[in-house]
Order: sequence, then structure tokens, then C-alpha cells
Amino acid sequence: MGANGLWEIIKAVAQIRSLLNLAMIEGLQINNRGLQTFVVGILGIFYLRFSNAIFISFSVQIYACLAARNGDQAGALETLFYQLFNLSRAPVTAVFVFDGPGRPNIKWGVQFTHPSVWLVAQMEQAPGEAEYELWYLDELGAIDAVITEDSDTLVFGAKCIICSLG
Repeated sequence: MGANGLWEIIKAVAQIRSLLNLAMIEGLQINNRGLQTFVVGILGIFYLRFSNAIFISFSVQIYACLAARNGDQAGALETLFYQLFNLSRAPVTAVFVFDGPGRPNIKWGVQFTHPSVWLVAQMEQAPGEAEYELWYLDELGAIDAVITEDSDTLVFGAKCIICSLG
């Protein structure tokens, strides 16, 4: 969802850095958790009623959604594995945050169901919107950055957001 046009407004002040670069530079410093690791919170997975595939919200999320809507199962799964592969190449600890039962059932004009989560080991389910939970984890210092395409996390106040500005 997100605030329409917000990414375009802030694009001029965005820093263009890769996840790998950010993790190597920031992650090698001992952080407030006493660790030398870069922890990213990721706007979790969601199940589309158009598809039997599960998607993770990264820079190609829109492609995955469109592929699923058009019944392109292979393309959607290819996108998922491409995203996971790229994430695994960076020295990061990923925390996947999922929308919880208190969130709306319709998002982006699509009816969503709440999937059972079996894909990842380190996850958290928000009481409501995952975007708000990601901001809260950022505020607590539990994560160093948020990976999302949804500008709501910025509106809530997340300090470091990793996304594709197109």
C-alpha cells in the first residue's frame, strides 16, 4: 500500500547503496546489540489467492504479484528464488515480519489469506500491519534496516529503508 507518490518525493535525497555494501560497512561495526552483523527486517511473505506460490517483498515484488495474477507460477517462483539467492549472498541476518490477524484482508485491491508460515526460521508475526512492526523493531534497535517497497514503513518512521526506487 503506502502513501502514493512518496518515493518520488524523497528520491532526490536517497542514498544509492547495495545491500552488500551496506552490510559490509555497517555490519562490521559492533552495533548496539553487541554483534558484528547487519540485521534487516523484511516485510514478510504473503499468500496470493491467485497463486499457490509464496512471495517475499523485495525489489521485484510487483513483478511477482503481476506474474501470479496472470497465472505465471513458474515466473513467480523464479522471482522468489532469485530474491532469496540475492539475500543469501549478503552478510546479513534477515528477520521476516508478517502481517498479523489485525491487518486488513484486502490489500492493493486483492483479497489475502493469512498463510501458515513454514519458509523461514527467524520470523515475527505482527499484531496487525507488518510495516508498523518493522518500524517498532527499528525503533527498539532490534534491526538495522527495513527491506520493503511499501512507503508506510517510512511514514511510521523507519530510519533506514532498502528498496528499489525504479
